[in-house]
Amino acid sequence: MEAEQVEFGDIDQLESMQAEAANDEQASNADNGPPPSEWPYDPVIAENAAMITAIGFNMASKKFGDHWNLRRDDRERLGVALAQCADHYIKWFERLGPAGNLALVTAMMVGPRMIKTGMMNASNKAKEKNSVVATKAANDE
Repeated sequence: MEAEQVEFGDIDQLESMQAEAANDEQASNADNGPPPSEWPYDPVIAENAAMITAIGFNMASKKFGDHWNLRRDDRERLGVALAQCADHYIKWFERLGPAGNLALVTAMMVGPRMIKTGMMNASNKAKEKNSVVATKAANDE
């Protein structure tokens, strides 16, 4: 399909494009199975995945800016998508047993803390380096 140049505010053209997109989505769903809202997932996994990813994005926001923080609806959608992937692709989680569950829970608790410790150590090293450079510059004057 060749793209046409459309002026902003052309309601007929917009409605035509929306109808075409809906038809494309229906055709895609026919080829790829049910739409994402119908894929099964465990709500507990979705909630935990949302919480864990929120921690990561919160840490990123501290370093890179507030635009890295996730809104509540974004966290929930990401959690559901991760839970759907877990339900679809990782059926073997059920066979892990108590020891596997312990390993996963421990990794979920320790992993973010290790990442934060690494970030704090890198930040402290950068501060020390800046302090040494500032001290040397002050001594040179």
